[in-house]
Amino acid sequence: MYQSKVKKNARTLRKNSTDAESHLWFHLRANRLGYKFKRQVPLGAYIVDFACFEKKLIIELDGGHHMSQQDYDLKRTAWLNAEGFKVIRFWNVDVFQHTRSVLEGIMMALSGQVALSPTLSRSSVAKYSAVGGRGGKKNVFPSWYRFRNPYLASSSNIAS
Repeated sequence: MYQSKVKKNARTLRKNSTDAESHLWFHLRANRLGYKFKRQVPLGAYIVDFACFEKKLIIELDGGHHMSQQDYDLKRTAWLNAEGFKVIRFWNVDVFQHTRSVLEGIMMALSGQVALSPTLSRSSVAKYSAVGGRGGKKNVFPSWYRFRNPYLASSSNIAS
């Protein structure tokens, strides 16, 4: 009974995606990064935003309400880690304003080039995106946040 409720909630979340989830899903779907992703996937008592089962990677997008639920997020991440998943988090605003860097971070996580902690990606992106960005400003993202692959090489492939 409980599992069917979680599955039903996941189905509802897929039908009512946030703008940030829809934006990132465009880049993750159909093996566009070379890996299969699923969205709004029930895992235990939780529903994760995006999952790549091949690499056991979970991608979570966080809005402003996550500032007040960091304890819950840490508990959830600990459970997912115990199940063998790596979790990477991004703020919704960074998905829109720094799409290319978010995708590069995801590719690095998929390739195992970065060791993930529960809040590494979220805190780092928030810290660096406040001063970096477009419009002739210097790119100040940390070196672990850069990654090159054929899909990301052409700026015409990605709407930043």
